[in-house]
Amino acid sequence: MRGIVWFRRDLRLHDQPALTAACAECDEIIPLFIFDELLLQSHEFGSACVNFMLGCLKDLNDALSGLGAPLQWRRGEPVEQVLQAAREWKTDAVYWNRDYEPGAIGRDRLVQQRLAKLGVAVRTFKDHVVFEASEVRGATGEPLQRYSAYRARWWTKWHTTPPAVQPIPITLAKKKAAPLPLARPLPTAGELGYEPIVLAFEPGEQNALKRLRWFMKGPLHSYAQGRNLPAIDGSSTLSPHFRFGTLSPRMAIHAALNALTKGGPVSRGDVLTWVDELIWREFFQQVLTSFPHVAKGPFRTVIVPPARPAGDKRDRLFRTWCEGKTGYPIVDAGMRQLNQTGWMHNRVRMIVASFLIKDLRIDWQSGERYFMQHLIDAS
Repeated sequence: MRGIVWFRRDLRLHDQPALTAACAECDEIIPLFIFDELLLQSHEFGSACVNFMLGCLKDLNDALSGLGAPLQWRRGEPVEQVLQAAREWKTDAVYWNRDYEPGAIGRDRLVQQRLAKLGVAVRTFKDHVVFEASEVRGATGEPLQRYSAYRARWWTKWHTTPPAVQPIPITLAKKKAAPLPLARPLPTAGELGYEPIVLAFEPGEQNALKRLRWFMKGPLHSYAQGRNLPAIDGSSTLSPHFRFGTLSPRMAIHAALNALTKGGPVSRGDVLTWVDELIWREFFQQVLTSFPHVAKGPFRTVIVPPARPAGDKRDRLFRTWCEGKTGYPIVDAGMRQLNQTGWMHNRVRMIVASFLIKDLRIDWQSGERYFMQHLIDAS
């Protein structure tokens, strides 16, 4: 049996459900990544994000090649590219981990329908979150809209059925390599239409694991307070790795909880405060799944003061915000950090966003677009 493993937001080998299942069920494994041409052309994401993704893909390809299964890649419309690959390579099944954004759900449904017509099986798996939206619900099965209620039920689910962390499949190295042409070198940022840049964060699974170990030994010990201080290295800065799936949330949470069992200076409050941040991530994922309109607008319709009208003054104020030249030190420091590194401290993200909307009275959509085009963890 020959299977394609379609890598998307899960660029790693450890704790990779789709890869693990494919290795258990198939004789031949073909890892595949698809560069979405329309997404690349839209420039919705910026050079920092794309360069980081390419670094993650290089790390993944190096790891896969070392096991005899180099990463194949294609560029184009994802649905057509998956179908074309399945036909050309005469595959029996396609494996992937589920995505929860409305557009991705529609894409995956279409891929599944068209593969079925070819007689190709589809196997999908939970990965991007610990618990999917359908697993954490209210008493009558309703989606939860308050974080406190969601958090309580999330922890109940965790204590009832804690998910295991899966190792790299030991059978991967024993799989026969499919008789395919030699995999092409990965494209460069320039070839994808983006500026090559020097990254402020090291991409790839190995660097994600290295950063996690560093955080467990250091800043986690004082995270409850340290996370509020932008001037110190007090947060994990793992958000780019969660964005591209070079680190699974299950592995991260198990690592944090295991730190409590080892004793030492780690306090329960610090650990649970960090885990809370990951549960917030899951909460908003289930909001997106249950209320997909939030992908394009506010959760609730509320009356807000009107944004500053279009014109030279509005454009000048927005430009000073973008360039970090407002004259307000914390705002300017945050925006300059974003422009230079592709990352900004969480607390500072809230400050600069609030300043844009409430003080400069500029529409939040403009700020969102700027963040998307500059953040390394934009999603």
